[in-house]
Amino acid sequence: MKGKGLTASNLRSLLEASYSGAEFPAENWSMDKDLSIETARVYKHPSGQVVVAHRGTEGSATDWGNNAWYGTTGEIGYKQTDRFKISKEVQKNTESKYGARFVTTIGHSQGGLLAELLGKNSREIITLNKATSPWGDNSPSNNQYDIRSDCDKVSMFRNPFKKPREKDTVIKGKRNAFGCKNSVAEHSYDILNRRDDHEVFGDRAFYQEVTAAYQQQLNADKQATMPPPPPQPTPVQTPPPAPVEEVPVEGAPVEGKGISKYSRDKAKTLGVNIKPSTKKGKKIDVSKDGKLVASIGAKGYKDYPTYLAENGKKEAEKRRKLYKMRHEKDRHTPGTPGFYADKILW
Repeated sequence: MKGKGLTASNLRSLLEASYSGAEFPAENWSMDKDLSIETARVYKHPSGQVVVAHRGTEGSATDWGNNAWYGTTGEIGYKQTDRFKISKEVQKNTESKYGARFVTTIGHSQGGLLAELLGKNSREIITLNKATSPWGDNSPSNNQYDIRSDCDKVSMFRNPFKKPREKDTVIKGKRNAFGCKNSVAEHSYDILNRRDDHEVFGDRAFYQEVTAAYQQQLNADKQATMPPPPPQPTPVQTPPPAPVEEVPVEGAPVEGKGISKYSRDKAKTLGVNIKPSTKKGKKIDVSKDGKLVASIGAKGYKDYPTYLAENGKKEAEKRRKLYKMRHEKDRHTPGTPGFYADKILW
């Protein structure tokens, strides 16, 4: 019997969001920006269910290199890659924040491999056309549900000593007179469009538990009535308090300027000027000798001084380490946006 933890429609939307970074990928789902990174997004639902969506391969030479390394060395070699280490940190932090029993771990292609390797402690793992290797173990955990097209080449390798499981789902690929019509298209998460939107995959008990509790809460909210407001007492005239000069927290944004003292000091050291960005989606414009040289920082995402002010030095240092690992390739060339973002925001 197949498990049930995410509908086909929501699973497809969340896998797509692992690539696009959509903040609201499906109805009532929203991103946890504090935990999410470019290659692993965390999404939460009002029911209490949380999803870690590990992204598959997307274009970069490093990402394709990770695939090649896995293909030749198996899991032992793959676990030494930065991609694995960063994803492991996101998985651990999510399970720590929300509780592993409420976490669903999903992934497509290389992301499916990461879900398999990292989601063993979560409530369930759902993979789609996960990456496999002749040298990999390719043995799913008891809490794992694999979905694949029978025309997909990436997920074709299986442990020959393991029998097919009832938890696994095979989607029939499109064919012509010569066999499978398009193996590349069969690898896409769009193959979920061939299933009913309401079909569900994953842990049946978990799905029923969270949806029933959520529906009960919605019903209770509808039935609740607001009590009448209490009578307002006659206001007593009191003199206004003497103004108190506020001292800004080190690292926090300066009132009216939107840029932290930390970033301003870093910019001064570099010999550049910074101001709030006029570019859509960016935080800061960097200029030198009166000319704009870069627009840095994505609005909606925290940086080192923000973490320092809101979450403390320990959390800020951890986030700085993750940032520098993710941007190792683009933060060392002077004069580039990556260089200024690294030096001014981190």
